Amino acid sequence: MITMTNKKQGIMELCKKKKYLFDYDGVLVPDITAEQLKRAYSTAECLLSTRYNLPMADAIALLRKLREEKFPGIREPLIAVMHREFPELSVPEVFNAVFGSYKNDERRFDYDKDLAIQLRDLYRGGIDSFVFTNNIEKEVISSMQAKGIAQYFSDVIGCDHLNGVFKPSPEAFNLALKRMSSTTEEVVFVDNSAANVTAAVDMGIFSVYITGDRLDTAEHVCANLIFATVTDFLKIGRYMLAANKFIRIPISPLQE
Repeated sequence: MITMTNKKQGIMELCKKKKYLFDYDGVLVPDITAEQLKRAYSTAECLLSTRYNLPMADAIALLRKLREEKFPGIREPLIAVMHREFPELSVPEVFNAVFGSYKNDERRFDYDKDLAIQLRDLYRGGIDSFVFTNNIEKEVISSMQAKGIAQYFSDVIGCDHLNGVFKPSPEAFNLALKRMSSTTEEVVFVDNSAANVTAAVDMGIFSVYITGDRLDTAEHVCANLIFATVTDFLKIGRYMLAANKFIRIPISPLQE
């Protein structure tokens, strides 16, 4: 059921926030493709099959069970399950093994002038932006630099520096807020995962759901505001800040 506020009311509430927390993959860059996701699942299933000496059919069933046992009604992220099952590997090692094809996707490194302009205007309007991702910090920063947007963010908060916890775990959100020196009341969270947005709303974080091509999912997501793309959301931000004359020079450490 939608708990999205009246859009006007939601935008008025948005105006009070000065810190934005963006998901990366699927929000600021194109999401993993169906083929890449299929390959990731296949890799995970093969790893489980080898580890537990299981036929592939049983490994597939095991992966499904593992993804559904931690959060009732929500499938846990694949990276989280595999990290738990292979604790001898670091988070980057697990990510590279499972999502190697997406990690090197050229779409993640294409310069995006329009996105850069929108994020620049948000930055100049006094918004402090962060990335909060289940991806690896180093990989995301490299992509951000190539896309020309790194200088408009204060920090990237990746799963490899969150003690092995991942969204939608409340622990991951609390660690991200601590790193931002923020509270739930100060932040806007922007994500394309229904599970992540719902978890953030449950914690009292103002949340924006980006539907992408999954417009039908909006009917089942708890969110304060819902947009088809992050560009649509950033347009609202630009209009909101249009009268703001405050300009600051980009000095983010991520541009280095």
